[in-house]
Amino acid sequence: MANTFAIADHYHASVASSTYPNRMYMIAGTSFGHIINDTPPPRDEERSIFHQLELAGESWEIFTASKPTFEEQILPKLRVEKGEHFLTTDDFFKAAKQGKLPSFSWVTSAGLHNEHPQKNIQAGQRFVAQIIDAVMKSPNWKRTALFFMYDEHGGFYDHVPPPKACPPDEIQPILEAKDVPGKFDRLGVRVPMIVISPYAKKHYVSHTVFDHTSILRFVQARFNLPALTARDAHARPPIDMFDFEHPAFTTPPVLPKAVVDPRFLNQCEDTARTHYTNEAATGK
Repeated sequence: MANTFAIADHYHASVASSTYPNRMYMIAGTSFGHIINDTPPPRDEERSIFHQLELAGESWEIFTASKPTFEEQILPKLRVEKGEHFLTTDDFFKAAKQGKLPSFSWVTSAGLHNEHPQKNIQAGQRFVAQIIDAVMKSPNWKRTALFFMYDEHGGFYDHVPPPKACPPDEIQPILEAKDVPGKFDRLGVRVPMIVISPYAKKHYVSHTVFDHTSILRFVQARFNLPALTARDAHARPPIDMFDFEHPAFTTPPVLPKAVVDPRFLNQCEDTARTHYTNEAATGK
């Protein structure tokens, strides 16, 4: 995928933290002060790209591989009011095959498919391949832009220092006594991002600094929606990764088959089990 379509080599997580805060930035342009995997308390006024699309009359769906979902936890009011929009990945495959994908689809995997250490990355690759294959074979392909990215870096090292960023709002980080003081004024570690679309530039590398709010800004621009916070207002959408005048992939390429070899799954689990046992024994 990366060698065929367009990738960004300076795409960063929105905050130097974990999954939940970064996903909040993806859909709301802020983590509401949260810096760890906890969810904000129910708010009278929830804010997200889903709310924006609903008000604009644009169709949207949230497709997830398992329940309960992250989105249900941070958007409880929306879940109650628009529960019919919270669907499964099986629903996604069906909609793609029928050419009935909404204007905006949000697709997330489950813990079984993530690629953190101790997990089998082949399972994650197969999940991604299934989603991409469904989009490529869909009647909706001709007008689709698919962004594939990771919410955070999983603890891996990167040699590129995260650049400074515009604070999203006046909300300060929710810190505990052991936390290092800081603000939401710097991006997180780099993560992969690939644009898969008929209009994606072929074998292209963008060197522009992006983060998750760049995708949010792109969707807002597409549907003429305002920014939610100062962060997505200042974010650069990844327009340079597209050529809308000369689509290179009107006919999508054939995906190589993604398989999960049980031998490597067992080896991965055995290695992880030994590693964490040694850590516990040495007190690390």
